[in-house]
Amino acid sequence: MRQIFKKEYTKGCERLFKKIINRVEDLLSSSAARKTADKPKQKSVISTYKEQTGNGLFSTMFNKGNYGEFSSYGKLAKLPGYHKALFNIYIPNGKEQTTEIDLVYLHETGIYVIESKNYSGWIFGDEKSQKWMQTFQNGQKFSFYNPIKQNLGHIKALKALLPSIETAQFTFHLMSL
Repeated sequence: MRQIFKKEYTKGCERLFKKIINRVEDLLSSSAARKTADKPKQKSVISTYKEQTGNGLFSTMFNKGNYGEFSSYGKLAKLPGYHKALFNIYIPNGKEQTTEIDLVYLHETGIYVIESKNYSGWIFGDEKSQKWMQTFQNGQKFSFYNPIKQNLGHIKALKALLPSIETAQFTFHLMSL
């Protein structure tokens, strides 16, 4: 039963991303970048976020993770050029599990894979560390998986689903408030 679900889930992901591939290839082609007249009217940032995530204004404002994700998208949405945002994408990671990408930002200049963190306190870590440390004034400490490594895993999984997209088109970013 689990194998059947896994196969169907993977097929569903592949169909979804094949549609996305076609759109991304159109966006990345030089002719599409010049078609500014075809640019659709942009929705508001909050309505786009709500439409795709189901998180309304209140659940966004009072949930630290949702607010960080929404704020990251809010900054990106102001950039010039045609774009499409995909939130909370679950894709196979090649280890018989899935990985969740906070935000895939498809833009005419490339595919931006974004891991959003909305943490407070002092954050210690570097790109080579397996774990980073969050420390508060009261002395509490919490470790968490290195978001750089986390996002590189997201890109690896996404590239496996999108083999026709050149590696140079993928860019990863960490966004924090």
